[in-house]
Amino acid sequence: MSQPGILRPYKSDFFMPPPNTKRKYGAFFHWESPDNCPLIVPHPMISFSAQSTEIRQIDIHAREIEPLELMGRGEDFGNHFIPKYIYSTPILHESFSVDADVLCAIHDFIRVLPSKMRFSESDEIMWSDTGFWAARMGKHNYIGITEETAGQLIGDKWNGKFAYILCNNQSIIEFAKSPGNSDTAIDVYLSYDYLPPAEIRRAILHTLDGIGKWKSAGIVVDDKRSIFEKTPDNPNLNRNRMNRDFIYIEPLAVVKVASDTYHSIVMKWNFGETPWKSLNSLQYVLASCRGSFWMDSDFDSGTRYGLSGCWPYFLRNCILLECSLSEPIPDWGPAESLEQ
Repeated sequence: MSQPGILRPYKSDFFMPPPNTKRKYGAFFHWESPDNCPLIVPHPMISFSAQSTEIRQIDIHAREIEPLELMGRGEDFGNHFIPKYIYSTPILHESFSVDADVLCAIHDFIRVLPSKMRFSESDEIMWSDTGFWAARMGKHNYIGITEETAGQLIGDKWNGKFAYILCNNQSIIEFAKSPGNSDTAIDVYLSYDYLPPAEIRRAILHTLDGIGKWKSAGIVVDDKRSIFEKTPDNPNLNRNRMNRDFIYIEPLAVVKVASDTYHSIVMKWNFGETPWKSLNSLQYVLASCRGSFWMDSDFDSGTRYGLSGCWPYFLRNCILLECSLSEPIPDWGPAESLEQ
């Protein structure tokens, strides 16, 4: 099986946390939980963009907001001036069933698709910061990074659940294997932000032709919230409930980038009950740091962090989860007058 050689900024294996980061932790992270927990793929720094392309949004956001007394009441102070439909971003979701081994399907898809998209032979534009996966068999849970490490766990005798994610700014591609099914399920989610979805879909169909016999299992175009979020409440309000406390970071493993920097860290999920019941059983996450890399100094015992982002995407065969942390904003006390 040929190796696609994705140009990623981070290593394929987990490493021990500071000060022992020269030692490898292993190809995946494992823990045990009740059998009925959902399959969750933690994916730091998701680049998928699904903002509304409605042309009126530009004018609505650019116009002055009156009365001026509303200024300073928070980032949503002007939302009542903006029609709700403006945020209804269309997403195309199509499911496929492919007669191919899941790891072979992943490798072939990565190797072939860039050429069908008329990109250069290098795939760094499309896949430079993606390729995270999760697996479950009974009570045993595994998470990992890159298709190479997945191959060290998933083999001919694997009879559990498995999901692998490729993501860029316009697409989320989910590869999944379920117990007792030799076919690979491939689910494609496309936004309308950049290239026309029809062009990307055409390239994906040509790519599938080179993987194996396939069939479409259904296609739908719907709103982003309807497809991904699966929550009856306002998700922005719900996320605020998850950030009441700040915690000290104790990484269990790290994704290594370069000397003294880390793409993300494995840590216990200490944020309490979430707005989404299917996430309440989550015990460990891969977390990024303010959208940048972690450094050794970020793990000082006196530094506390809060949840700055928890964005679940409820895909067909797994939950894709982006998690990021940030330091609390210092309390500078009451503002002082600048007048002398």
